[in-house]
Amino acid sequence: MVNIGGTATFSCEYSQNHIYDPKIIFKEGEDSIETIYSTWNKTERFSVSDDRHKNLFSVRITAVTPDDGGVYLCGVWINSHSYSYSIINTVHLHIIDSCCGASKTVNENSTETAFSCEYSWDQRYDGKTIFKIKNDIIDEVISTTNTWDKKERFSVYDDRQKNLFTVRITAVTPDDGRVYLCGVWINSHSYSYAIINTVHLYITTKVGVSRATGHSGGRMMIKCEHPQHKTKPKYICKESDGCSERKNPGVQDEWMENGDVSLYDDTRAGVLMVFFRELKAADAGILCFFFI
Repeated sequence: MVNIGGTATFSCEYSQNHIYDPKIIFKEGEDSIETIYSTWNKTERFSVSDDRHKNLFSVRITAVTPDDGGVYLCGVWINSHSYSYSIINTVHLHIIDSCCGASKTVNENSTETAFSCEYSWDQRYDGKTIFKIKNDIIDEVISTTNTWDKKERFSVYDDRQKNLFTVRITAVTPDDGRVYLCGVWINSHSYSYAIINTVHLYITTKVGVSRATGHSGGRMMIKCEHPQHKTKPKYICKESDGCSERKNPGVQDEWMENGDVSLYDDTRAGVLMVFFRELKAADAGILCFFFI
């Protein structure tokens, strides 16, 4: 996946038998297949480098446009006189026009979570799609041209009166976390999309709950053991307000102040210490310890 105006690259691996054979790139059209690049037919924005030591040739496309999206076929010429080719790889190139972003945090094993993406009036009847980025891999989660669709635990509802489509995820797991791209089809045949929103979905796991009693103006120390999550970043919040406000240590193995609260995450001992210098009524509630 690449942004409009950027540079796209992809590689195609071939066998030892094709080291010295000429390389060729085709692109599938709606009803045709076009030669994009070959040894004897070079195109301005397309270039190919052939690494014969790795049996790999790389394709580079500069100044990408929406029309560059689509299915590419990597081939080697078996016989140039008879126009015989061996297709060794198929690449789906997605073109995006990126936009804005937001973030959301949800607890692991939640019944469900949802986020919405707003689009312009002229995109009401365009197809909608959701991509997910995790570990540098981009996967299409769900795509639809209808007002409502469902795929396993993911569903999407397109409210065309409000120019808003909502993505819902049920039975949330840690693997559901990472970056989601909300897209609108520019051209379904050329795999071109306008990314209208980027959502960072953070999945948290509750490590422990500590209950303690103190008095207003006094001091108090709370300790939470986390032997299985020593190196994970942690924060504290109150269940009573839905964990809307989080206090994050920010660093590990040293004290950090956050208002009237100091936090120390001892990763060696597996203990998070929270020290209240002057308790207030607003501090009342159950403190939850999480890692992302």
